[in-house]
Amino acid sequence: MKRFPFLLALLLPSLLNTGCEKENTCGPDEMVNLTSQALTNVYERNTSKSTGTQTFVVNSQAELEKLGNYATHIQKVDFTQYTLLCGVTTAPGGVSVHDQRFQRDCNDRYVYSTRISPGVVTAPTSCFFGLLVDKLPSKTDVKFNLQEVN
Repeated sequence: MKRFPFLLALLLPSLLNTGCEKENTCGPDEMVNLTSQALTNVYERNTSKSTGTQTFVVNSQAELEKLGNYATHIQKVDFTQYTLLCGVTTAPGGVSVHDQRFQRDCNDRYVYSTRISPGVVTAPTSCFFGLLVDKLPSKTDVKFNLQEVN
């Protein structure tokens, strides 16, 4: 009889944990479009030889100013109401950014999607692009889905 409380203590957690688990009922491709406002793309001649894309989630004026020269092209943003999702892509020739979308999947993950394609100029070019979205909590993870197309 002395072992009964010991066995009960071992079995009780597993007995209580037999309830229904919340099932993930959404497919991986189910996305909800969210309201966003696209910035006007800013193109600059790139004098460095670096290429590639950098992305940023900007929640304050101080974070925006860290973007350097690109920050001067952005109108005043009310960071109490909005978050800026943006990026800079650099290519050895021209570059074009289009089809920007901000979405949330059924698991409340945020995704910023855009298409990047070669531009019509041959000079090395950088393009600053972005979306203003409703304010996201700080430290919100946003997946940047940048699709390069030819």
